[in-house]
Amino acid sequence: MFAFLTSPAVVGVTSEPLDTARFDSLPKEEFETVAPPIGRMVARLAIGEDPDDEMMDEPPPLSPPIMLDEAQLRRLAKRDHAAKEILSTEKHYNRVLIVIQKVFLPRLRSAVGRTGEILDKKAIDEIFSNIEDIMPVNAMLLELLRDKIESRHWNPATSCLGEIFMKLAPFLKMYSTYYANFSKALAVISDKMSKRPAFERFLKDMARLPECGGLRLDAFLLEPIQRIPRYKMLLEELMKYTDPEHPDFEKLNKAVNIVSQVASQMNEKVRLHEMFLEMLNIQRSLVGFNEVLLMPGRRLVRSGPVTKICRSSNQVRQLILFTDILIYARPISTKFGGDDSPLFYYKQKIYLDRCSVADVPDSESYSNTFQIIGHQKSFSVFVDSPAEKAKWMRAIQSVIAELEECRRSLRTSVVGESDFFQAPVWVPNQERSNCKLCSGEFTLLRRRHHCRKCGGIVCSSCSSKSFVIPAFKDKPRQVARACDTCFEAILNDGVLKPASPPLSALSLNRPESTEPFERRRDRSSVLSTTSTLSLSRASVLWNYERCSLCGDSLGLTNPKRYCPDCNRTVCLGCSSKSPKTHACDACFYNIPPSQVVVFESGGGWSSAFGGGGGGLVDHNDEDDDDAMAAD
Repeated sequence: MFAFLTSPAVVGVTSEPLDTARFDSLPKEEFETVAPPIGRMVARLAIGEDPDDEMMDEPPPLSPPIMLDEAQLRRLAKRDHAAKEILSTEKHYNRVLIVIQKVFLPRLRSAVGRTGEILDKKAIDEIFSNIEDIMPVNAMLLELLRDKIESRHWNPATSCLGEIFMKLAPFLKMYSTYYANFSKALAVISDKMSKRPAFERFLKDMARLPECGGLRLDAFLLEPIQRIPRYKMLLEELMKYTDPEHPDFEKLNKAVNIVSQVASQMNEKVRLHEMFLEMLNIQRSLVGFNEVLLMPGRRLVRSGPVTKICRSSNQVRQLILFTDILIYARPISTKFGGDDSPLFYYKQKIYLDRCSVADVPDSESYSNTFQIIGHQKSFSVFVDSPAEKAKWMRAIQSVIAELEECRRSLRTSVVGESDFFQAPVWVPNQERSNCKLCSGEFTLLRRRHHCRKCGGIVCSSCSSKSFVIPAFKDKPRQVARACDTCFEAILNDGVLKPASPPLSALSLNRPESTEPFERRRDRSSVLSTTSTLSLSRASVLWNYERCSLCGDSLGLTNPKRYCPDCNRTVCLGCSSKSPKTHACDACFYNIPPSQVVVFESGGGWSSAFGGGGGGLVDHNDEDDDDAMAAD
């Protein structure tokens, strides 16, 4: 069937309704405040036309009738529908901008500096950014589209829209400022809601207004973020039904390319924004995590549940992988925010540089297992399927490789103790019923202990020594248990520092100094300043079960402490000066370990000096501060 197209419009073209009903209730006169009657003159100036030229209102010159077949009519009908959808969505978008301009901004600004202030001016500017600069651009665009599409001269076979978008596309770059500020705007909203109850009440009250349709402020602020990608989609749809012979084809093609470039930049920012929201949600869901998760350069890579093989029983954990750290947490049933978002109890943060991931072959007990080996913590986990295991391993390995590449490119890394230590994966308790060294059966009195160097299970007698785990990032150095085999290896390698002294007692030569100083556990007995002790009677006390300073036995009633400065094992009384750091009294007074002499008979310690008669002098408590001040 053929038909003659003699009318400027295609008869019988209908548009499907759009899902914009929430904003359609706004009166038309409200809209006219943004697009006044003089908007037509401004719109003509924007595209380089004479505002006094009335040619736009005159009908186009008559052309001979064009005979179209049914397929061409359907194609024109679809082009007409695409053009009218552009106009319809632009009307909806302008109504959204009006709600921001007429509902939110006046109420917030009118309360600034008054009693009952909702937000200060700085917070308002941070939330709304340059949205008031964007509004005239879209009002102008809407006026131009209405002049074209709602005019009685609109004809999908001859009318053009490409020129409008091609000339207004540079103004769309004004959205870049809004996009760049959007994450900050949401952070300010979240922060002010928690700190200012009046602002939270304001948002709830605004959502109840008919103009807002039950939506909160953040939903309206999201509309400009979505608009540029929507322009690209709409123009591509219009381009699909525009023939190459159409007068609008070339300009429309250029407009699509320009808007696509702007949209690609915005899409990246939208992606970063969505990731920002997800990271913000993770921050809220981690109970006990008191650090700032949102940091420059940190991105979320992957998250999901795994089952961790623990020493006593297997536990479900949530792994959250970022570009620099791995967090694992324990899921708990409580929800937050009144929705279905899960809540997790924070367990550990692992820095992924200097880490590795290892595959574990399937066994009768476990399948789909892999190990995460790091400086602070190492453990094994298993997942539901081989595909899930492969995804996790690839993701972690990719992050580690990227961090290693960055580390090499900086060329500023200094090799230290932390480069030679990785925490072991602990052997589960159920896998051994006896000590791996002496083969003694574990009982109620012979307890299990894990060596922090190899992860093996040993008894107390075979793990009485300790070593220092080097500091790493924000983790301070720690004193940890080592089995006898690992402790001998630490002594032989000389890389890690032992916290327990060698088994043989060390004799002290008389060091050179100027003035004596002594600390005694027995405050009631005071040695005369003229009395002397032969250094042959004094030696360093290296018994693990006794305090290295006073010689008292260590046990339940006299707990032991590890000095982080000199690695001595001391009692509670000999570390009372530094209850938080557990530094021994000698280190508290800045006495070098080489100048500390412990009496063989027990009861105290002193500092040894080579000047004068070489005596060892005791001071009582009242003189301690004065002696240190004089020193």
